[in-house]
Amino acid sequence: MSALCFGTYAQALQKVVLEHFKHNKELVSLLLDSITENTSGSITMRDGELFEVTDKYASELINRKDNVRKALKKAAEPASMQSAVTEYFADVIVPRIAPDMLMWLVDEIAKLVREEGSLEGLLGYKDRGEYPEFLSRAFLVAIKKDNRVAAQEEKDESRRLRDEAIENVRMIIGLVSRFKKPDPLKVPSEPGLVELVYIEALLAAYADAEGVKAISRNDLTAYNEKYMRNCDYCRICYFSAEAIRRGMRDCFHDDDSHFFDEYKDEVYDRIVDTLAMSYTNGFERLQKVLSHIESISIDCCFLGNINWMGARENKGVCQMLVNEKRIKWVLDE
Repeated sequence: MSALCFGTYAQALQKVVLEHFKHNKELVSLLLDSITENTSGSITMRDGELFEVTDKYASELINRKDNVRKALKKAAEPASMQSAVTEYFADVIVPRIAPDMLMWLVDEIAKLVREEGSLEGLLGYKDRGEYPEFLSRAFLVAIKKDNRVAAQEEKDESRRLRDEAIENVRMIIGLVSRFKKPDPLKVPSEPGLVELVYIEALLAAYADAEGVKAISRNDLTAYNEKYMRNCDYCRICYFSAEAIRRGMRDCFHDDDSHFFDEYKDEVYDRIVDTLAMSYTNGFERLQKVLSHIESISIDCCFLGNINWMGARENKGVCQMLVNEKRIKWVLDE
């Protein structure tokens, strides 16, 4: 279905007028005179030249290669213009339409109006038989629309891609509903090699809070039991996130971790500002960042839309980012 614009409106009118216009300029002038003849003074273009309809411009308007000039659109804005244009249509345009073709024109313009979706109110004039009112109001809307075919095609393509994306999301939701969220992995009693980097970073954060050079995992309870509880909880979070990573691989064949890496990037983007703030020590930075990510919903990527990622998993992703040395709790001086 074509879009409502000057070109489609003029093309419909061209089929029903009684006289045969030898040039597009005559038809375009007939329509635009509804504005120019009801404007006090002349319509001046941005370059200072007076507006006039040339053969070239008329052809470009009807063939949808150019837009109605902004000066004309502005001239049509006053509320008083509506009644003046309606009167012009009743006195000048409608009498030039073949009587047996008037309803055809009204129906064609109505189709264009319905395609817009947001202009249903105009159809009331048609239903009440107020045809000059309906045609003139539709015309004043048409001149404001983008008249270029390429621009309209871009809008149509954008609309198509949007509808396609919505449908894809629905399909994904339907697919994911078949899969249960993976159970958290059992946390080993002792950290493995894959945990060493983020645990060393945790220990550095604890040492920074205590004002000492280093703290070993075996010495945590000697300083403060909260450090041991924090370390144990961070390990739980890490393996909760790892369970999701493996679940993505098994359920969605994400062998290259594309979806999971995409989610990690989003987590990083959500915490980077909080991470960069000034804190008394590294442990405070750790707590603030984990508290921040706990309250955030990330739904702008695939993994964020399947309800597998909760607060615990998000915190675990932070530990993975430490493992990758993308973030740290104790910043270099």
